[in-house]
Amino acid sequence: MRTLPLLTLLALASCTSLEGLYDRAALEGPLANMSGTWMATAGPYMLTLHQEGETIRGSWRDISADRDRTWGSLVVEATTAIEGTVRGRVLKAQSVLGGSTHMVVVAGYQGVTGFLLAFTLAPDGASAEAVVNLVTYDGTSAGIWKTPMARFAQRAPEDPALAGGIVCTLPVAGDGSVPGLTEHASSVRDVFIALHYTRDVRGDVMPSRVLIPTEAPRRVSWIHYPGPGLYAGLLDRGTLLGARSGRHPQGETALDGQPCWWVLAPGWDEGAADLTPTKFVAELYRENPAGGAMPFEVVDAARRQPDGSWQSTHGYLWTAQTLTCARAVIEDGRPARVEIYAPEEPPLEDFLVATDKTVAMVRWRTRGLIAVKNRTLPSLLRERKTSELTTLVEKIEQVMLDVNHEVERGKDAGQKQLEEGTGDASEARVWVIAYQERIEILKPILAAIKEEIANRNK
Repeated sequence: MRTLPLLTLLALASCTSLEGLYDRAALEGPLANMSGTWMATAGPYMLTLHQEGETIRGSWRDISADRDRTWGSLVVEATTAIEGTVRGRVLKAQSVLGGSTHMVVVAGYQGVTGFLLAFTLAPDGASAEAVVNLVTYDGTSAGIWKTPMARFAQRAPEDPALAGGIVCTLPVAGDGSVPGLTEHASSVRDVFIALHYTRDVRGDVMPSRVLIPTEAPRRVSWIHYPGPGLYAGLLDRGTLLGARSGRHPQGETALDGQPCWWVLAPGWDEGAADLTPTKFVAELYRENPAGGAMPFEVVDAARRQPDGSWQSTHGYLWTAQTLTCARAVIEDGRPARVEIYAPEEPPLEDFLVATDKTVAMVRWRTRGLIAVKNRTLPSLLRERKTSELTTLVEKIEQVMLDVNHEVERGKDAGQKQLEEGTGDASEARVWVIAYQERIEILKPILAAIKEEIANRNK
């Protein structure tokens, strides 16, 4: 059968009829409109209703499940079809048997064939209480389960500073974060949602949703794409792309001699407690973003200071053929456009990193160190204080020690793969060579700084 999700079944309590749960005033009032999508506040459940007059058809869905699952003798199907009738503010519905719906044997409940649903709409029309009761093959009641639910709705934010996103009614935890769909929420509140691009641990650009309750307490939360059912189905990238269309500064430039489009989008640090963006992000595209393209580069381009002012920051473009940065240009006190440029003297500290997630990252950072050696080192030796140079020596030596450790680990891994005949030893060798190249570039930089310190101490 199409049953309730496992977590729901485990929460079922005493055998209680649904009769007597209906409030008389709710039954006798004007016919309510229950069409729409409803979400449970204490579990990953979504109720979709289509109402025509007094008739309702729809589905109950476990939105934490990507597909039907089986645990032991329990078949957990993600979606259950329902149908019923409305009277006043009360829906009486039942699961639909037949077709792909099958009888299953649930541990503790033999021969469960479906469930009954009592759905009572609150006077405000935005919230409701759902009561679910299992039914066995002989028509007896097998338990009861309750949850408050909220009607999902989306609209433009009232605050014009938040243009580019939408506002939805979603479950929110007590600390103001938007919890995962399997976690408990303490209330249902308005939440601002916007599209935000970031990089994963391997450096690939990926889309995310940033979610912020419109009222305090609030904490910025991220849900990466595609996300579980509610988000993948109702808050997909296309929906949020439409909300941001034409709302952010954008333009066209060139990178490596090829056309390049940019968008300057607001960004929020995860865990922040403010609706005001904490940064602006430069998104770079190989084709016009108006067509829905994904960016190939995403870098932080400006950051909000404690006094509320904006300061331009630079981010390196890893896919550029030469060392290239992007930053926001501040005009009238606000980030206005993106500038792409080659840094004249890239800071040494930007490249003092021991490990990277991919070989491409290792080689990019090593190429950056070559630029530092040729462009930055002469002025660094001339202008830095002796104490600052001494600190740099310590940092470089520590990085070289850590990089050498990665080299030895790579050698051991390659040797083990050769001996055991497992994996590709050539991949480990590529890592070893990449890290050895970094050490070779750091050596002359370290030697030059040490020589300058020794000359000053003569």
